[in-house]
Amino acid sequence: MPPESHAAPAASTWGLNGYDEGGTPDGGLGDAGAVDGGMSDGGTADGGPPDAGAVDAGPQDGGHAVDAGSPDAGGGTDVTVEVVAQDPFWYVYAPLEDAPVRVDGADGSTAEGRTDASGRAIVPMPEGSGPWTVTAAHPGHNAVSLIGVDGPIEGALHVRPIGSISVPATRAVTGMIMGEASGSTVQVMGPGVSLFTPGLSGDYTLDVFDRPGAGVARVMAGEWMDLDSPPSNAVWLDIDLGASDLSGNDIVLPSPARTVATSSMTLEVPTSGAVDASSFTPAADINAVFLMQDGYRYRVGSVTAASTTPGSFDLEVNALTGDMAPTHVYVWLSDGGEWTVIVNAPFADESTFTVPAAVTIEAAGSNLGDVRLTVDAPAYAHVGASISPGWSVYSFRSGPFVDQPWPELPSGITMADIGVVSTSSSNVNVFATSPADGVPIWEGSRVATTRGIVRSAPIALTGR
Repeated sequence: MPPESHAAPAASTWGLNGYDEGGTPDGGLGDAGAVDGGMSDGGTADGGPPDAGAVDAGPQDGGHAVDAGSPDAGGGTDVTVEVVAQDPFWYVYAPLEDAPVRVDGADGSTAEGRTDASGRAIVPMPEGSGPWTVTAAHPGHNAVSLIGVDGPIEGALHVRPIGSISVPATRAVTGMIMGEASGSTVQVMGPGVSLFTPGLSGDYTLDVFDRPGAGVARVMAGEWMDLDSPPSNAVWLDIDLGASDLSGNDIVLPSPARTVATSSMTLEVPTSGAVDASSFTPAADINAVFLMQDGYRYRVGSVTAASTTPGSFDLEVNALTGDMAPTHVYVWLSDGGEWTVIVNAPFADESTFTVPAAVTIEAAGSNLGDVRLTVDAPAYAHVGASISPGWSVYSFRSGPFVDQPWPELPSGITMADIGVVSTSSSNVNVFATSPADGVPIWEGSRVATTRGIVRSAPIALTGR
């Protein structure tokens, strides 16, 4: 759902960045798929729906492979992992120092290490001890585990802050609101956005979070009746945060107003296997249309889904055109209970996006100590599980989970450290998912295109 609006009656702020990594209503795909509410409330992290990945603005980890399984001088094997953490106000990532990393070998061996200033940890393991389970965690952040690591880990494990977050200072951007207006509410969204306040004389003040070296912040200003409709008009506002004076940044809505176009797509869902999704219901308050630009997801339209034939949903997309045309369509379908289908599909008029069937998606047990995961989904690149808000587990490669136990946290890290407390939802979300765009699933923030089937199992979040 949209974040809380903080503004005078004539305007408000929606700092919407596509996907919060880990905040789905029920856990979802770990760091791989959902809409997040951004930071429009002046510094309170809005959890937002599923966790399938916002793309980050700014520096990444370079997308390089991190060695795992390389011989060390003593005849063992070095397992190397890199960890980066999100700045939740700007959606950028930086190396996370001193993050504990645990590696469990298939032969029962265990070793631990900590990341250095570059976010990298090298953990020596006995020769022939793989494949390994690798878990990275840090107090105040979510945990990420990879099951079955048997080669180089491509890229970094992406984690995000959870719980209490220190809010940076803000800077005031000011200017006038001009141009063609329909009388709808003026909204502002973009990285670094905190609070938008209109004046009484057509002026405005926009508070943005301070961040040294942030450069130019691209903000979308427009008129929305609500988030279920596309904006009636909108304009880009590029703010040079390197300037000492942030006044004179006028919002000039174009005249004539921007064009809104209607397009159609088809979504095909499973009708056999682990679940028949043909009768699933779309979540109207979550489904959305986004433009991904410079690492940020701007909400530029709306989508409705209706099933006309079993296993097929017709999508109607109403969105801006030109340099604000959408790049992705987000759709969430559910049976209202334990099953969900999550899709983040590339936008293309008259295209078809298919969610393949899975054979089995199950979780058996009473708590994390005795749970066993069984997932057979040969059409998918990964299987996994997650708990909200703080732990995502992925298979390193394609292939099933067969009676897979839940991983262990590194020494000294508690469930409370990763945001899982006695009041947390007692559900384990088991899934099959396939990212696209050549981005590893554990880089959830960078996953632009994905599809998945999620099953929520009532299992107590204890035993770890």
